[in-house]
Amino acid sequence: MRAKVGAIVLGALAIITLPLNWSGAPAALGASAAWLGGLARGSHPQAGAARGFGIVGIVIVVLEIVATVFGGVAGQLFG
Repeated sequence: MRAKVGAIVLGALAIITLPLNWSGAPAALGASAAWLGGLARGSHPQAGAARGFGIVGIVIVVLEIVATVFGGVAGQLFG
């Protein structure tokens, strides 16, 4: 029960902190939501909203990585 609530809260915080992507907070919160949602290796996946916010957390982490890598490359090429 606590993991489900934690996944939902951390996933929501990851979404709310997206404007602060320079801080790394959305990625850390998203990864934590995914872990609590049971999407880590060897974990039992949660159901319902907890799993949904875990998936959102994974998406946010991937987007942060892509933005960091390609943002840096674009800055070097066009800056």
